[in-house]
Amino acid sequence: MNSQKLSLLVLILFSLATLQACTMAKISGKSSKPLMLNNPNVQTEIVRSVSQTKMKTFDYTGAIDVYEVLNEVIANSEADAVTNLTVKLKSDPATFFVNLVTLGIANAYKVEVTGDLVRLPNGISKVDTISHKELTNIKPSSNKEITTLHFDGYFQP
Repeated sequence: MNSQKLSLLVLILFSLATLQACTMAKISGKSSKPLMLNNPNVQTEIVRSVSQTKMKTFDYTGAIDVYEVLNEVIANSEADAVTNLTVKLKSDPATFFVNLVTLGIANAYKVEVTGDLVRLPNGISKVDTISHKELTNIKPSSNKEITTLHFDGYFQP
């Protein structure tokens, strides 16, 4: 009888771990500064790279607001935008234990957001109307690291 109970416990733990691994998410960002998964087609100055992790519980929508995770970093920086955003949903022993104790009701997981805080030439408003000729004439404003990035869409300041 004990082996049956042990087998049942192992089966339940395996099922919970499998169910926890199946997470769907909707990624969005509401910020006063542009949040981009890709890169702008202008020369930018990288202020710094950031990586923030936040644990979410009792969230059944799967909606992740990137700004909610990065708000302190963005507010305390002089950057015009955040580029190269990546979002990862993770599980670790803490989230597994929370889900195990609550039988999955807590729906706990960690969100890791990484990206680059960047300064744009002439600020944000100039990017929407910048021409290809102007792009080739941009000169760095300082001797800091400058990287050329490419952007497939539009900024939405």
